[in-house]
Amino acid sequence: MQVLIEGVALAAFGLLRDMTPVALLKQILAYVMQDEARHVAFGRLALRDYYRHLSAAELAERDGFVVEGCYLLRDRFTAEEVWRTLGYDVADCLEAVDKSTPTSATSPPARKRWPRSSAWGRAGSGPTPTGAPASRPRARRAPPA
Repeated sequence: MQVLIEGVALAAFGLLRDMTPVALLKQILAYVMQDEARHVAFGRLALRDYYRHLSAAELAERDGFVVEGCYLLRDRFTAEEVWRTLGYDVADCLEAVDKSTPTSATSPPARKRWPRSSAWGRAGSGPTPTGAPASRPRARRAPPA
């Protein structure tokens, strides 16, 4: 999980660096990104030897954990739960987010880059090695009354 979170932090700081017009802030964020990159590298090095000794079942369990963690991280970026809790039309809000200047100016919308059916680059959209479905159903909450 540490590698995932540090990777998200690295991406977030990169986005901020690319969006800010302030030269000093760009420099500071570049240094922060270097530090985050070291954290990601440390995590990968620490896990490399450990993972070599895991059984197929243990690897599959960790694979499912990583995939689920990535789905949760992705869902936080789209803020669907926030829109739903506030009683807004989620589809309208997601469309507005996708068309907003920061999102559209920097990259394709997150929901188009990371579709659930892709299973994060796996061939097909079948089950993950753990046997869990490639797409996790989202919890649906009724809008506030």
